[in-house]
Amino acid sequence: MAQRHGQIQIQNCLARTVVKAPKSSHITPILRSLHWLKINERIEYTGKLLSLTYKVLRPTTSQPDYLHNLISVQSISLQVELAPRLLSP
Repeated sequence: MAQRHGQIQIQNCLARTVVKAPKSSHITPILRSLHWLKINERIEYTGKLLSLTYKVLRPTTSQPDYLHNLISVQSISLQVELAPRLLSP
């Protein structure tokens, strides 16, 4: 919970800096004017978005085709280099 409090403080400070508002100004109107979600709202939104995406991509659920067609899945290949490459001059 302390980490979230720190994130809230950082977001509020950044929002006030962007709009050049004094530290004493209320944050909710500032966040709304920037179209930013509060930290708790962002966490809730992200959870709902991830849940919907998971349900759409699962072949066992019956979701509308138009939702499935909106999402394209791309696999990412990560290569780990164990030894640095030597470059000749």
